[in-house]
Amino acid sequence: IAQGSADSGTKIQTSTLTIDVATLTSVAGAAGGSPVTYQCAAESKEYPDSATSAFKDIVVSFLTFGVEAKGSEVLANTQATISCVVSGLSKQLEAVTWNNPSGDAITASAGSYAIELGTYDPATNIQTTILTVPAVENTADAVFTCVITSDEHAKTDEETAVNSNVFTVVPETPKKATTAVVQILTCNIGDVVT
Repeated sequence: IAQGSADSGTKIQTSTLTIDVATLTSVAGAAGGSPVTYQCAAESKEYPDSATSAFKDIVVSFLTFGVEAKGSEVLANTQATISCVVSGLSKQLEAVTWNNPSGDAITASAGSYAIELGTYDPATNIQTTILTVPAVENTADAVFTCVITSDEHAKTDEETAVNSNVFTVVPETPKKATTAVVQILTCNIGDVVT
């Protein structure tokens, strides 16, 4: 516990309780996902006969880091959009990058790829990063990687694989038909993920 000292300009004294990682892990585990309440109170050093204040609650909700890969499956040679949904955040991620299937970092100028880093949403504690794969690069199934750095969760270059799958559509054409009997038109969908 650090009592702190009063700031003469703001007239605020900030007292802090520092909790080590092992204790936080233990407390969070024991809470089973429920918030934990700590309390603080103050008393005057200048007027020692004054009563200690009522305790005020500090409610702590423990956030769990998670990355959900959201892949896609689209027609070959069309643009695809894939994403990583990062949850359990209390602030913007420190870094977000994407790697191509060869493991090389994708840059803004690399083959018309588009990277949206995403914005932290305090209402949901989520940040979603999006990679747009251009049609010319989207010719076969591929695995891209989102790479996340989150200081608050002690994660550096945390990698998550995201699938960008494609399929083909081949119509049986030309079709000669009559109007006297029922006709069947056929499209063959290939490279379907089952």
